[in-house]
Amino acid sequence: MAAVRVNITVEVEQKGNGLIIYTPVPIQLVYERKRWRAECQAPPICTEPTDNMEQAIIAGAQQVGAELQAAVIERPLIAGRITPDNIPLAMF
Repeated sequence: MAAVRVNITVEVEQKGNGLIIYTPVPIQLVYERKRWRAECQAPPICTEPTDNMEQAIIAGAQQVGAELQAAVIERPLIAGRITPDNIPLAMF
């Protein structure tokens, strides 16, 4: 019997600079040899086969979330503003 493929979308959190962004990511569940696994192309992941679909969804969402979180670039927050009073005259 050929593998059965189910397309779903999961939302994963990306945290950075005090913000949380929920990103929808399409993943594919594959049922093969009485086992489920999750696959994704962007970011590229493939989970280990599990006994049920719920475990495959959770494992896939966790791996996708970890990959996307690693791509978040932390930028420093600006705590103050520069005004003309703060600029030294010797700069110009």
